Amino acid sequence: MSKKVFLVLLILLCASFTYAEESLDVQIELIANDFSLVQGTNQFAEYGIKLTNPYSYEDTFEFRVKDFSWNIWTNPLSDYVGGGVDVQPGETYEVQLFIAPTGTKNIGRYSIPLTITTRSNGEKIQKNLVVDIVSGVPTIKEYELGILVNVDLPSVIDPRGKTTLVVDVENVFPRNITNIKLELISELIRGRSNFSLGRLGEETLEFPIELNDYQSPLQDKLELRFSKDDEVFKSVKVNYAVLSYSIVNTVSDETYGKFLKSTRVIEVHNDGNIAKSHQIRIPLKFGSGIFTRTDPKNYLVKDEEGTFMVWDLNLDSQAKSTVTINQNYQVLFWFGVVIILIGLFYWFMRSPVLIAKEAKVVEIRDGAVSQLKVLLHLRNRTNKPITAIKIADRVPDIAQILEEFDVGTIRPEKIVRDSKGGTLIKWSILKLDPYEERIISYKLRSKLQVLGSFVLPSALVKFKSPGGSNLKSKSKMGKINQ
Repeated sequence: MSKKVFLVLLILLCASFTYAEESLDVQIELIANDFSLVQGTNQFAEYGIKLTNPYSYEDTFEFRVKDFSWNIWTNPLSDYVGGGVDVQPGETYEVQLFIAPTGTKNIGRYSIPLTITTRSNGEKIQKNLVVDIVSGVPTIKEYELGILVNVDLPSVIDPRGKTTLVVDVENVFPRNITNIKLELISELIRGRSNFSLGRLGEETLEFPIELNDYQSPLQDKLELRFSKDDEVFKSVKVNYAVLSYSIVNTVSDETYGKFLKSTRVIEVHNDGNIAKSHQIRIPLKFGSGIFTRTDPKNYLVKDEEGTFMVWDLNLDSQAKSTVTINQNYQVLFWFGVVIILIGLFYWFMRSPVLIAKEAKVVEIRDGAVSQLKVLLHLRNRTNKPITAIKIADRVPDIAQILEEFDVGTIRPEKIVRDSKGGTLIKWSILKLDPYEERIISYKLRSKLQVLGSFVLPSALVKFKSPGGSNLKSKSKMGKINQ
């Protein structure tokens, strides 16, 4: 039992240390260095509250004053009425808090409890806001320096335009204040002015604000510091932000080139104060992709509108980027030229006389070819006559020619034994007219039983060209398929 009690006490002790290490840190300072409010006026006290989140996680802190005889507000107003402020772990958040009585208060000092509560665990811390209500008719020597300040400054400033800061100052006491020095202090805004206020007098000060057009966006706080005789008696802080914007423009889009070759250069510029992603889409015609090279490399997108070359560019503020598109169809042109030249070369070098050999099975015995009919097709492919035409065809040893010729065919001039084996058949034709065709046929009988396919030798034609040259041409070998 004693061990369990000791363990419980140890856990409670560790929890107390953890709570102590994560206690809230709240500091309150009187911004105007004066918490005295004149009775029956619309004056207010201003406090700066610095709140540090001690936890290892983001938390929300709510501000509450339960004394409803006082008006409480913050700048911005949402810090008080918007459900609290969110503070990152370990970070410090500054709240500008104002307090004023809802009606006429009796003269004296008031301590107004301000409760700050964490939303996560309900931890509360209480601080007192001290306000003195003083008489509005003191002796002359009791009047101190007291002014009301209203600042008119946009919460978001566009750096491309001109902005005017307007400061309205009111002297709340019936005394003259001379040689008041006003200083504007922030990261971007600096300025100063000297002025004087009469008894319960008012003054309006204007300060033109001109920022760099390309000033990067930021959150800033402007402090208006009022001093007399080098002693600050009033300080007002105003939050503002610099507008972020980005406009990507096409600076130039030019195309230049020469015969069947072009180069297109597109230049874009980010005329803004923040980085921006920009996409360029260029239509791609069918088949032109293989002749196109780009820098930087693109990727293709296909949709219902067609095929596009696409670039995704990341442009910093005031950055430029260039896309280059090179299209070269010269290779295609020269390829076509080569094809034409080859065609012309073939046209001029081809044989004027075409001979083709064809064989047909006429008779089959016992499943083997026994008789063939051979056809020689002869054609003059020119528009001029061809003369002195000699045709020769060779019959292999496995076959013998039948001296039975069809009516109308040219009969052989000679049928002789060939020294290479087989039988040689020769024909003579005096002339072939332009584009004339002739067909020579003869029959063969097989000496052996031939099964399957076999090949007949090529036929040869010799002739004299229209230019007087002796030329010759061969047919393809005749293949027989059973």
